[in-house]
Amino acid sequence: MSESNVIRLGNGILLDSKGKLLCQTVDKSCSNCKWHDGFSWVCYNGLSEYRADFTDPDDVCKEWEKKDDSRGED
Repeated sequence: MSESNVIRLGNGILLDSKGKLLCQTVDKSCSNCKWHDGFSWVCYNGLSEYRADFTDPDDVCKEWEKKDDSRGED
């Protein structure tokens, strides 16, 4: 499905051009995804439609994974 056929309602809700729910990822945006680089804004998730592309922190996709905030410090 092309990006032009997707309706973004915000807060992680995506609809197709007919209003059918595609994805509901409340609080699951690129800004808090494991694969989103906050410096370059590039998606590094090979399964995502946004892979190797610049993303907006408010973008969402079905391949979202929770960011691990631990830094391995004791």
